[in-house]
Amino acid sequence: MPNPISSLEQSIGPNEDHDVLGSWCVTAGGGASLCCYGEDLILSSRGKGTNLFLDATGTASIYTGCAQFVMEASDTAGQVNVTSGAEGTISFLSGLPDLGSLTTLEATATTIQVGVPDVGPVIKLTMDSITLQVGPPGVGASIVMNATSITLKVGEVSLSLGLAGINESVLDVVTRAAAVTGHTLKAAETSAEVGVAGITTSAPISSDTAEASAAFSAALSNDSADAMKTIKGGIVMIQ
Repeated sequence: MPNPISSLEQSIGPNEDHDVLGSWCVTAGGGASLCCYGEDLILSSRGKGTNLFLDATGTASIYTGCAQFVMEASDTAGQVNVTSGAEGTISFLSGLPDLGSLTTLEATATTIQVGVPDVGPVIKLTMDSITLQVGPPGVGASIVMNATSITLKVGEVSLSLGLAGINESVLDVVTRAAAVTGHTLKAAETSAEVGVAGITTSAPISSDTAEASAAFSAALSNDSADAMKTIKGGIVMIQ
């Protein structure tokens, strides 16, 4: 087979440009290597409407250190592998940075984000949890789920469901907890506990009112006041 490289092409010296008018084809009966040990190696197809083809009947690979892009050929189902190493990151971006749609793959987490960071919707998967969030942290809405609990939160209002029970909170001032042993309700310094053994209430100021009648019965009763206690009624009966 005649050598397609002309004598002119063989005589190109260092630091020289060589232009070919028309088509140019180089064919090797064995292996072929294109190496650049100096500056950049650029493969470019810049004509109007031209294409750049890299074709292989087996595997096509691109390596940069531990980062790899490998395509394996098949007649029916090809395979594409993208690897970033043990601690690397793979990012897919559509649109402008910090405004478009971004998917980030890390060794222990995958994050899908649309729009401005910490404002737009985010889905994050880690080794042990899933987080869905819309809006800034502490202000927006979020759902966090792991193997033992689910927490829903909007601003400073939260609802958490776990293996031990249910916890609700509003601004950390009003809370409610429900467990196997009973309910606990709190509002600042006021609290009420409803358990299997009884009811316990505590408050700076307590008021009980009945327009018709009220009855209280107990085997043992202890009613005390540190300062003053007033019982008022048209007819008061204590037995």
